[in-house]
Amino acid sequence: MEDMGIPAYVPHKDTSHIDPTPLKIYETDMKALNKAQILIAEVSHPGLGTGMEIGISLERGIPVICLAQRGSDVSLLLLGAKEKGLVEFIEYEDWDDCLRRLRKLVEMKYKDNIIRKLQKIGSFP
Repeated sequence: MEDMGIPAYVPHKDTSHIDPTPLKIYETDMKALNKAQILIAEVSHPGLGTGMEIGISLERGIPVICLAQRGSDVSLLLLGAKEKGLVEFIEYEDWDDCLRRLRKLVEMKYKDNIIRKLQKIGSFP
C-alpha cells in the first residue's frame, strides 16, 4: 500500500521492536486499528488474532479486504461474512497475483477515499 501513497501498519514488521508481551501486542494493535482506514488481512490460515482484528474493524465500519490463497482452509464464519457482503475477498494463486489483484481493488474502490480521510485527520501530506 505504501507504494500507492497509503501508509501501512504491518503487525509482524511493526511490532518487532517492542517487548512481545501479550499486553504490548494488544495495545500496539489496537492503537493501529484506531487509526485504520482499511484492514487488509491474510486469511489463508485461520487465526484468532486476525479474526479479532476483522471483527473489530467490521464493528467500527472499517472496510475489510481478506486475502486467501486459492484452496486454503478459510474460516467458515469469514466465508459467511463474504457471502453477506461484509468483507471483500481476494483469492489468489501466488503472491504476485495477490498483489496485482489487491492493487487493482484498492485503486478502483478505496484509494481516493482513504487519502481524503487521512488528509482530513492530518495523517497524510
